[in-house]
Amino acid sequence: MTKILIVEDDELVRENIFDLLEAEGFEVMAAEDGQQGLDLAIATTPDLILCDVMMPRLNGYEVLNSIRNNPLTAATPLILLTARTAKEDFRTGMQLGAEDFLTKPCSRVDLVTAISTQLQKRQLLQNAYNHQLQETQKQLNYLLYHDALTELPNRLSLQERFSQIQKEYSQLKLGTSIPVFCLCLERLNRIGDNFGYESSDLLLHQAAKRLKQELGDRAYIAYVSFNQFAILFNTESQRQDAIAIAKQLLELLQRPF
Repeated sequence: MTKILIVEDDELVRENIFDLLEAEGFEVMAAEDGQQGLDLAIATTPDLILCDVMMPRLNGYEVLNSIRNNPLTAATPLILLTARTAKEDFRTGMQLGAEDFLTKPCSRVDLVTAISTQLQKRQLLQNAYNHQLQETQKQLNYLLYHDALTELPNRLSLQERFSQIQKEYSQLKLGTSIPVFCLCLERLNRIGDNFGYESSDLLLHQAAKRLKQELGDRAYIAYVSFNQFAILFNTESQRQDAIAIAKQLLELLQRPF
């Protein structure tokens, strides 16, 4: 349920707004002065705050400034309520970060509309934040399990793949196995020494690209270390089939790059 905090020193106004918002289906909390309202806001982190301007202990502007400077409440929408109509008052509130400014007395429609508008904006921002967070998590997971140069799964991903295979193929058919191939690009370090490491990195990238293009979904390809790839085929094979596949892999990498 959406939580709304009312900070209002006028008891009659506070109770009227409290009853109105409860009737609208909100969970409502109330404070009778600015300091109490600030303490309650920090303790309960409401979804929206309605705050009077002229109050004892802390006025509405001081509450707003404190709300915006506290990480727990900095993004909480706050609507100021005041009987004052001078432009300077509106400008001060907006400069401090108020989302809206309602002049008292305000109608039920104006109040509910202002609240609904700010809650919708908050939800849109929350949705955008959640989407950004999900995308960031996807990127981090990709970087965690993939090599940046070859764009292939890395050693950590390979370990998890082995664990998965153990569960999926706990009982292999007699005479069959899951072939695992280790390909090594020998003398790759010589290419780096003679032509620069950009050339050796390019060769490594092209080798990974060729393996992915040729093998496609038939195999799981991982980059293990400096010049080594591990290849796991997705089907059970007999020994002679595995030997034939090994020869095909060698022929594949013997083609000029």
